Amino acid sequence: MEQDQTQFQSPTELEHSEKLSREGSRPPSEVPGYDIQSLIGAGAYGEVWSGIDRNTGRKVAIKFYSRRSSVDFSLLTREVEKLASLAADRYVVQLLDVGWDSVPPFYVMDFIENGSLEDELHRRGVFPTNEAIEMFYEVAIGLMHLHNKGILHCDLKPGNVLLDGDHKPRLADFGQSRLSSEQAPALGTLFYMAPEQANLTAIPDAKWDVFALGALMYCMLTGSPPYRSPETIANLESASEINERLLRYQKALNSAGTARLHRELPGVDKQLADIIDRCITVNPNQRYGNVQSILLALRQREETRARKPLMLLGLFGPILLLTIMTVLGWMLYSRSMDKAEQGLMDKARESNSWAAQFASKTATDEIDKFFSSVHRLSRNKIFLDTFVEVLADNQLSEIRERLSDPNATGANREFITQFEANPVRKRLQPLLQEQLDDAALKDASWFATDAKGTQLAFVSEDNKYTTIGKNYCWRTYFSGKPSDFKEITAAGEYYPVPAGPRQHIRVSHISAIFISQASNRWKVAFSKPIYIDGQFMGVVAATVHCGDLVASIQEDNIKKNDQINQYAMLVDFRGGPNQGAILGHPYFETYTSRGEKLPTELLQQTIDLKNTSAKEIFQDPLAKYDPRFSGEWVLGKQNIVRTNFDSLPLQNEDTGMMVLALEDAGKVMKPVNELSRQFRIIGIISLAMVVFVGIGLWLMAIRTAKESRERVSRVFRSATETTTLEKEPT
Repeated sequence: MEQDQTQFQSPTELEHSEKLSREGSRPPSEVPGYDIQSLIGAGAYGEVWSGIDRNTGRKVAIKFYSRRSSVDFSLLTREVEKLASLAADRYVVQLLDVGWDSVPPFYVMDFIENGSLEDELHRRGVFPTNEAIEMFYEVAIGLMHLHNKGILHCDLKPGNVLLDGDHKPRLADFGQSRLSSEQAPALGTLFYMAPEQANLTAIPDAKWDVFALGALMYCMLTGSPPYRSPETIANLESASEINERLLRYQKALNSAGTARLHRELPGVDKQLADIIDRCITVNPNQRYGNVQSILLALRQREETRARKPLMLLGLFGPILLLTIMTVLGWMLYSRSMDKAEQGLMDKARESNSWAAQFASKTATDEIDKFFSSVHRLSRNKIFLDTFVEVLADNQLSEIRERLSDPNATGANREFITQFEANPVRKRLQPLLQEQLDDAALKDASWFATDAKGTQLAFVSEDNKYTTIGKNYCWRTYFSGKPSDFKEITAAGEYYPVPAGPRQHIRVSHISAIFISQASNRWKVAFSKPIYIDGQFMGVVAATVHCGDLVASIQEDNIKKNDQINQYAMLVDFRGGPNQGAILGHPYFETYTSRGEKLPTELLQQTIDLKNTSAKEIFQDPLAKYDPRFSGEWVLGKQNIVRTNFDSLPLQNEDTGMMVLALEDAGKVMKPVNELSRQFRIIGIISLAMVVFVGIGLWLMAIRTAKESRERVSRVFRSATETTTLEKEPT
C-alpha cells in the first residue's frame, strides 16, 4: 500500500520532509527528564521520537516541531489544546507534557507500541471482514467522542490511527483538526479526504470525517482507499499548484463512479456494503450527517443479523417441524398400516386357504366317487359278461371294423344307425344308466369303448346327443397321453394316425380337459381299462363338467346377483395347450343356469399365477365381462388330489387341477382403510395445529422485527435531532 500524504505541503516543504527523514540519526534536542531513544517517523512539520520517562520508566513518544524558522506555532497550540481537551479518552493518544519554550518546541504523548493501522495493513494486506467491522466500530466511537467535544479530526487515515497493546485504535495527529466553530479550511489526505474538503475556502464539516471513516473501512477490506487508481495518481502528481491539484482531485472523484470492489468480498453483506457506500459517496447530501448515524446503522445491522435466526426460525422452524412430523408420522402411519394390512392379509389368506382346502376336499370326494364307480363297473360281472357278448356279436364286429376305419368313419351314417339299433349292444345301456341314476353321481355322462376306441354305449342326463359308434381313441381318456392327438381325415372328422398298434391306458386315468360339444363347457373324463383274462378289451369312463366339481361353493354367491365378496374357481395347471384354463367360475353359471352355451371367448381365458403379487393379490381376468369380479382379491389355493384305486395300499395323486379361493381385498382391508381414514383426519388436525403455531411464530417474529426497527428508528431520529457538536470555549 502506498504511503499516504497529508496535503497542505508545498514542494519546498516536501523536500524538507525528505531531508528530515534522512537526518533522523539524532534527536533535534534534549528533553529534560526523558531519555530519547529512536526515531519513529518524520513529517512536514517535525519528527516523532521514542523515549523513556526517567522518573517512571514509562515509554513515551515525543513530537518535535523542528522547523522553527517557519513553523506556525498555532499548529502546536491547536494540537495541544485538542489533546488536552480529550484527556482520559481511551480512543485518543494522551498528552503527557509540553515544551513550549524549547528549541524546537515539543510535546510528549503516550507511546503506542503496535504502531499504526497503516503499518498493520502493510503487514497483513487486508483485514478479515469481522475484524475490519470491529476496527471500524471502534474508530467510529472515537470520532463520536471527538465530535461530542466539538472537535473535527479532518485528517483521518490509517497512518493516524495507532494500535495499543490490545490492538485497539487510538486517534492521533490532530494537526489538521478543527473546532466546529472554526471557519478555517483543513486539508486531509488524498483519497481519504471528502471531495468538498479539497477546497481552500471550505468550512469544516462532520461529513468530512464520515467520508474518511468510510474510506478507512474500504481500505481495510480491499487494501486500498476508494477511487484511487494509477491514472488518478499520475494526474494529480502532474499538477504544479495546490489549487490545481485539489480541483483535479474533486473532478476525479466526481467522475469515478461508484466503488464496488468491497461488494465482491466474502462476508460483506448488503447492509454493510450500503453503510460503506453511504459513507464514501461523493455527494455530501447523500452521506451520513454524523458519526452517530453510522453507529446506529451498524447497531441496526447487528440487530438485523441477530434477528435473522429468529426470522428463519419463525419461517422455516414450522416448516422443519412440519417436515419432521410428516416424515415421522408417515413412517409410523406406513408401519402401522403395513402391520395392520399384513395381519388382515394373513388372516384372509389363512381363511381362503381353509376355503380352498374345503373346496379341494369337495372336488376330491367327487372325483373319488367317479373313480370308485368306474373302478367297480370295470369289475362288475354282469357288465363284463354283457360287454363280452357285445364284442362277440358277429354283426357288431363287422360294423365296428367298419367304424374304426379312418376313411369310413362318418362317411356312412347307416352303419352307425345299425350299430345303435343292435339289441345286443343295447344291453349295455341300462348298465350305464344305473350309474347315471346314482344320486351321488349327478350331472355326468357314461360310456364304454372297444379296444380300438369305438364307443359301444353312451348315456347322458339330457340324452340330447349321442356319441355311440364314434371312435375316440385320440382322446386322452383312451390313449393316456397328456393331450389329444388327432388329425382331420378325408372324411372330415378327427381321427388318430398312430404308428403301430393303438395306444391305450393301462390304469385308471383322469383325462386332459376338453370342450363338450353339447354345452361348450370344459369337461374331464375318469376312465378305467377293461381287461378280461389279461387282455385289453376296451375302456369304461365317466365324464363331468369341471365346474360341477366346485359348483356348490358358488351357488349362494350367484343367487345374490349383487356384489360377490368371496368365491372359488377351478383352474387346470397341467402342461399342454390348455395350461391355466379356467375350468369352473361363478360367471360361467350365469350361462349354464339359463341353459346357454358358454361363449368360446370365455374358454380362451387363462391364469398365470406367476404374475400374482408377492402379497398374493389376484386380479380376475373375467372382470372385463362382469364388474362384480373387478378389483383385487386375496388369494388362497389348494391342489386337488384323487385316490389311485389301482394301488394297494391306496395312494393319493395330484390331478394337476387347483382350487383358487378368492376374497374381496377391499372388504378385507376395510378395517385398515377405516383406520387409515382416522389417521388421516388426525394428521390433518395435527397439520392444521402445526400450521397455526407456525403462523403464530412467524407473526411474532415479524412483530418483534417491526418493533426493533421502530425502536432503532426512534433512537436514530433522536440522535439526529439532539446530537450537536460542542462549540469551542472562548
